[in-house]
Amino acid sequence: MSRQVHRLRMHLGRVVRDIERNTDGREDRGVVFAEELAMAQRLLVLGKQDRNKLHSLHAPEVECISKGKAHKRYEIGVKVSIATTNRRGFVLGGMTLSGNPYGGHTLNPVIGHLKSDGHLGRNWLKDVVGDRMNVLLCCAGHNLQLNLRRLRFFCLWILGLGCGVHGIRDIRQCPGWSGRW
Repeated sequence: MSRQVHRLRMHLGRVVRDIERNTDGREDRGVVFAEELAMAQRLLVLGKQDRNKLHSLHAPEVECISKGKAHKRYEIGVKVSIATTNRRGFVLGGMTLSGNPYGGHTLNPVIGHLKSDGHLGRNWLKDVVGDRMNVLLCCAGHNLQLNLRRLRFFCLWILGLGCGVHGIRDIRQCPGWSGRW
């Protein structure tokens, strides 16, 4: 593996030197390749124990987040902070955090639902703005799911399948309940 990594670094160095040679004196070409060349040079000088590693070329803002779990020790991504209500679980706000702040005080049930049901686990939008938009859209989708559940219960109650007619206090005991929220 180390031989292949060395070989890839050697090829990357050749490509970087070739691009620099062809863009010398031509500012229009230099501007086009500036961002990619900066990332490639960052990869070339990167050591094994360096802190500020480049984990992804297409999303350079991602970081390595330590999970502290046996089955998944690390995660590459952006840290997210979510604010919810105490009883109902509605998401009041969400934001991305740069750096690697402590995240042990977050509420696990809400984050888990947002990752699995709300597709917060994978972001298809580009750059830091895309990360922020993805968090806000996932939070809005979570709130819509909660509202749809309440609307279903209310419709069952209106149709006489809920609490009013049969004296049932929980929606799961309703005769018309299908088992899905």
